[in-house]
Amino acid sequence: GTWDFARVSDKTTTTMAASGLAHPAAPGPSAVGGNESIAALAASLSSINAATRSACRACDGLSRRSRHLDSLTSPASETSALLQRTSSNLVSTGGVLRDALERFSAVSDCEPAVERLYFGAREAAREVAVHAERQGRGGVLPSSMRRLIDGRLEAPKLKLRSGGAQVGGAER
Repeated sequence: GTWDFARVSDKTTTTMAASGLAHPAAPGPSAVGGNESIAALAASLSSINAATRSACRACDGLSRRSRHLDSLTSPASETSALLQRTSSNLVSTGGVLRDALERFSAVSDCEPAVERLYFGAREAAREVAVHAERQGRGGVLPSSMRRLIDGRLEAPKLKLRSGGAQVGGAER
């Protein structure tokens, strides 16, 4: 509710005078200027009450603005965290791509050597076949060796696996 400052002020002044707390030169409640002092005190208390209410409204406004600012900064913080994770992922992906590029370069560098190895194995298989024919054992050659000699076994295709370059399924 509301306060009746005149009644409170009157009781306060009476209580102070009765207990001896009032200034001896100050007029008491029954003195001529007592009502004016009470009215001045009531006006002061009313002014303090109005200032307090205004301060409470200002505090409520600040509290609302603070909640609004918090609601704006929370999504920004979450977005900032997502952007940070995205940046980390991009750096990691860049590293993986550089590693893959190096591996492709290594495979390209090894391709001539693999081809020489294939053709060398083909020549060796032919020599083994000729030697086996001379000894009368030409039919004992494995089928993979016969396909290699006849050209039905193609040169191995180079494939890149996670562990390194692989030639025809065998990791090098």
